[in-house]
This record gives sequence, structure tokens and C-alpha cells, in this order.
Amino acid sequence: PAAARGVAFTTDGKALACAGEDGALRLYDVGAAKKLPAFTAGPGRMTGLALLPGGRKVATSFMSSAAWVEHGVVVVNLPEGGPALERPSPADPTFPEPPPEVVKATREYGHGGPVTAAALSSDGKQALTASGTELHLWDTATGKRLAELAGHKGAVTDVAFLPGEAALSVSRDGEVLLWSLKDRKPRALKHPRGNGTIEALAVTADGKSALTGGSKVIQWSLDRAEALAATGELPEERRVTAMTMSPDGAYALYGRANGQVMRWDMKTPKSTLKYDGHDGAVRSLHFSEDGKKVLSAAGKEAHVWDVATGEESSRSKGMGSPLRGARFLGAGMAVSADEGGKMWLWDLAKGEKRRDLAGHKGPVMKLGSSGKTV
Repeated sequence: PAAARGVAFTTDGKALACAGEDGALRLYDVGAAKKLPAFTAGPGRMTGLALLPGGRKVATSFMSSAAWVEHGVVVVNLPEGGPALERPSPADPTFPEPPPEVVKATREYGHGGPVTAAALSSDGKQALTASGTELHLWDTATGKRLAELAGHKGAVTDVAFLPGEAALSVSRDGEVLLWSLKDRKPRALKHPRGNGTIEALAVTADGKSALTGGSKVIQWSLDRAEALAATGELPEERRVTAMTMSPDGAYALYGRANGQVMRWDMKTPKSTLKYDGHDGAVRSLHFSEDGKKVLSAAGKEAHVWDVATGEESSRSKGMGSPLRGARFLGAGMAVSADEGGKMWLWDLAKGEKRRDLAGHKGPVMKLGSSGKTV
């Protein structure tokens, strides 16, 4: 198998879907630790994967020379009766017919390169995807592109939907664009001393505030479309590499290249050291369901620690390659993925591996989550 570019658990937790660079979507039976039937989306490669609300559809971003895909997104239906993939359904007259081995679903056209960022609206009815400087808005039910949002000059690194038909996007060259999805027009947010480079984005659930991070950390009021506070230019070892917002929106956590995890208070605002137990750049931060614990990944270890005290409660070791992500699964379990293509299920209380989800020969680049799914 080729390198995985995205993974997601089905809602029932029985299967794990992996999108491969070889254009194949593979399923794994978690309990039996075995592969299930896969399908191939034709010549090309998948570049990402996400589980859609409801847990019965998996969306994969795709680069392909096949006429029916054209660098877009494939949405795969998962059956109600079990984790195996559905066979092709009757032809959709809206699109050219795909190869017979492809699972039939919506197919979205428009991108000319790899999809680098994606977000789903809270009701699951719309998707926002990015490739290079392009932003596309999609109807997830019909697979129709609703709009191309033009405004970025640099490569987009993160996107987020906001309440009230709005969205926020950031790019590596420091652009922060606040979009009205009604008239498709952006409003640029600028700090008087510049935005710096941006790699990460975190937004409060009410959509009123945001934090961006990269060579600077900047807090934004989205209501007033202005910067409220910012750090100066950060040295390389302190640049932001990961970011997440607390469930209540009171603070954000961001990871640094030097392995530290900082807390940014959204009311003060100020930044304080919260955790300093990692040796390498923090690549992933994930809150537990109750918001009291954090699972952070850096180097070849994943750590669980208390948000209030910063005290470490467990540490998972033994990875052969640096981690790219780690996520809580509930019931004392977590999943991790590393640059060597290994995926593991962990018993967090013991810090021990419970199951090897091996099968990739290349790096697993990303882990995403939604509720109890990954």
C-alpha cells in the first residue's frame, strides 16, 4: 500500500478508513486488525480524508488525470449494515460515468492541485476546500460547486466556517480573510505591524474571536474585524506549529517548534507556559471530550496532561518515527499516526500499544477528528 494522506473511524468504531496516495481508499476492521475490501478511484492520488456528519460518508480530496474527477473531492457512502464499502449505485447523469470499481457518490470538480485545507459547515450541508490560493465552496448533497472565492495571493493553510454564513481563511504569507458567504466577498484583517507567516488557526464556537499562529500569535475580534493583541516576531524555535481552541472558547493552546505548549487567555489576553514535556516540535493538540485533558504529540511520543495543572498523567512511547497526530477515542483509548506509516491504538492509562494498524509504506500525514470519530 502507498502512503496514507488521511484517516477516519466510522461512527460505530468498527472500521478505519485510510486514503492512500495511490488513489485507493482502504478499510480496516479495528477489532480483528485486518484489511477489508478497498476501492480505487482511478489513476491519481488521494490527498486527505474526513468523516462527514452522520458517520456514513467519507470525503476524500483527490488529484487525478481521470476526466470524471479533475482534482476534486470524492464522497464515499458507507453502508448501514457494516463497515464494508458499498458497491456502485446507478449512474448519476450529472457526471461522466466513473470506472466500474469506483464507489458511486458525489464528485466535486474544480481544483487544479492537492487540497491543502478543508472544513465542513456545522450542519454538514456545505464544504470549504483550499488548493494553493484557491478557495471553493461546495454543496455536499449535490456535489455542486457553489462559488470560487478569490482573494488569497499565498498558499492557504487553514479554513473555518463561522456562524451566520461566514468563513475565515489564512495563508502562509500572512493573509487573514473574513468572508461573507452571501456575497462571496472577503475582508482582509491586518495587524498594524504585519501578520507574519501563518500555519495554524483556531476559532471560538460562537465565531466572534479567532487566534492565528506561525511566526506571530495574533488574537482577532471577528465582530470588529480587527486585531486585539499580538506577540512580536517569534524566533524559529518558538514558532507556532499546532493550535486548538478550548471547548468553552476561554483560551487556546498552541504548540511550539521547541516542544512547549502555551496557553493563550482570550480575555486577558496573555500567553503562559502550560506544558514543557516534549523534546520536538508539537504536531498535534487534542482536548478530551470533557475539556479537562489534552493529548499532545511531538517527536516519537504522545503525552496526556491535565489542562488545569499541566501535570502529566501518561506517556505513550515506542514509536519508530516522529508522530504526525494523536487523538482521544474515549474509554481510555487513543490513536496515533507517524511519519513511518505506522498507526497504533493505545491504552492511555498504561501507556501501552493495544493494536497495530500497520499497512502503510509511507508517512501518515494527518489525523482529523469530530466528536468520537477520527
